[in-house]
Amino acid sequence: MPGFIKKLTTLPKEKQKPELESALRGSLHQLVESDEFYVVTSSTNATDWKVTGYKIKSASIDTHAKEIDVILAYVATGVQQPGKPAFGTKIEGEAKAILDDDGKVNYDDVTADLVD
Repeated sequence: MPGFIKKLTTLPKEKQKPELESALRGSLHQLVESDEFYVVTSSTNATDWKVTGYKIKSASIDTHAKEIDVILAYVATGVQQPGKPAFGTKIEGEAKAILDDDGKVNYDDVTADLVD
């Protein structure tokens, strides 16, 4: 969808965040596929990790930019394997989502901390 940035900048401020959330929703699986996330989950006995919640902390939206940087916080949960010791099924972290003018998303600066 070329023109994603222009479309976003023409929206009223209160409609920009829902549009960003919509663009991010389909890419959240990239967080649990990141190396940083894998390192943390490898010390658990949980599987089927999924992002179960996220919140946009900040977004830099500029008409003249080629990309939009979005900082988000996320929560991911996994399923404990039966019969194995429990070492955690919940991870929290942050990441920088980079959206290009086609609306494609890549993630950078991913953090992951086992919290439960």
